[in-house]
Amino acid sequence: MGLSRSIEVSSDGKFTVTDNRSNKTVTGKLAADDLSKLNELLMSIDNHSAGKPNGMVCADCFIYDLEIRRDGERIAIQLNDLSLPNSGYGSLIDQLRGLMDTALK
Repeated sequence: MGLSRSIEVSSDGKFTVTDNRSNKTVTGKLAADDLSKLNELLMSIDNHSAGKPNGMVCADCFIYDLEIRRDGERIAIQLNDLSLPNSGYGSLIDQLRGLMDTALK
């Protein structure tokens, strides 16, 4: 099995990172700078610009499932390594992956 990780971040900065392969879960609270950076990234993207990657099948790609809840609205987005570069979500994914890597060390 390949990587299977998730991160959930609440609006107050509390987070849960899970690595399903190693069965490890880490909880914590983001530093104010990290939370501010995430908020900036979320505000800078068009949440409606991406959905499921159409016709972009990739057997060896990472798949990124994002669920954003903001102002009573739920937006679900699925990207993969092929659709990510043109989606506008690259910086957000990079930030979240960095947070996961740091938490799981």
